Amino acid sequence: MRKNLNIELIRIIAMWLIVFGHIGVGYIPLGINGSPFFRDLMQRLCFFIPFHVNLFVLISGFCGIKSIRGSIIKLWVLLFSYLLLIAIVDGFRGEEFDLWSLFLPLSHNPWWFMRIYCLLSIVAPVMDVLLRDIDERTWRKLLIVCLIVDLYAGFICQMQTVDYDGYNLIHFITIYLTGRYLSRFDIKQLSIGKYALSKNHFLVCFFVVVIIKLGVHLILKYVGVEDRYMDYNNPFNYILSVCAFLYLLNLDVRQKGILFFSTSAVSVYLITCHPSIETFLMEEYDELLILFEGRIALEILFTLLFVSGLFIGCVIIDKVRLFVIRRLLLYSTLLKKL
Repeated sequence: MRKNLNIELIRIIAMWLIVFGHIGVGYIPLGINGSPFFRDLMQRLCFFIPFHVNLFVLISGFCGIKSIRGSIIKLWVLLFSYLLLIAIVDGFRGEEFDLWSLFLPLSHNPWWFMRIYCLLSIVAPVMDVLLRDIDERTWRKLLIVCLIVDLYAGFICQMQTVDYDGYNLIHFITIYLTGRYLSRFDIKQLSIGKYALSKNHFLVCFFVVVIIKLGVHLILKYVGVEDRYMDYNNPFNYILSVCAFLYLLNLDVRQKGILFFSTSAVSVYLITCHPSIETFLMEEYDELLILFEGRIALEILFTLLFVSGLFIGCVIIDKVRLFVIRRLLLYSTLLKKL
């Protein structure tokens, strides 16, 4: 149970960071309000958090995607229910809605992450069967090959047929296989030779990589070379996600209340990142910043509360959605018995 709670905690943290990146950072350049220092500060924070998506995919790899049919059905119900809900809301607001997304929610939904994840849900169970009995050496070779294709050919060499800033199936497969590889070990008993590793080692490693990433960024900026520090297939972001994942897995998590939030984490993404809702939230956030009249501390506090409030609000909406779906299923079951 403890391992499950650790995974659920990671799910919450990864999604909170994703929402923060979209609301607290991504929206700032598009708005007109907020003090200049605050806007600059929030943009700089963007540098430190783009490992969150990798962290989320690592969870799937560590736990495994067991069934193509089960995963696809679950994703279809999730996506269709939210697309239908958002279509109704957009209808009341007089906004246009892409009806194709309702007919083909797995492939025509507006969330890039979900489109790639649907493909991963088809590929991953097949890979798991093929890799079930391979030895340690073969596993390492496989990971090295994936890292060469994804990080080296994709990010460093920027091969157009491979690289898409990590927004592609190749990168998701690499992260998924990393998670599968880590699941082969007792995370609390990892060691290098005879030297046992604790959670603090992973935390120190995380901050060391952050410092190195910052140093490389400043050097590249000085010599006029573009630093794609936001790319998910940036090697630093890959390493940061693994370090954060191992650190969080080693924490002593006992609070079962996190399950209430973690089970609706994906829904937070679906609501806040739908284009029509995203635009509305951006405008509301930007307008509310006027109230603080350039007081930086209040602007930061407001942003944290805004993101957390969105997270909690979306979780509540998802609980209502699940309640309605369960009632409908129960009703349909009763009708069959009549």
